[in-house]
Amino acid sequence: MTEKALGATWQVFRLTLRDTAGEYARAHLARVSAFPLEPTAPERLAPVVDAILAELDRSCAAEEASPVLRVIKRTFRPSREEQYRKRLKKAFDAYSGAWRARAAS
Repeated sequence: MTEKALGATWQVFRLTLRDTAGEYARAHLARVSAFPLEPTAPERLAPVVDAILAELDRSCAAEEASPVLRVIKRTFRPSREEQYRKRLKKAFDAYSGAWRARAAS
């Protein structure tokens, strides 16, 4: 079951990553497209994910100059970039958890 769960979370993460990179981080699209079809260690993926998340953070920060208003908007009315950022972070965390669960069994 853990192998099946790992494969499923890998596919969800991979598609989420490709969608996010294609929409907001085109500079990283070549690196994302080079990922294998089989599950890969999260340590190898973390630099790319961190770079895409940082680019989304910069994009979100550029929209609003005030840090207080930025937090309020992020909490109550998230922008599309923020929604993509949350979705990517959640998918990566789920994949990392499935990878650790497989390693533990």
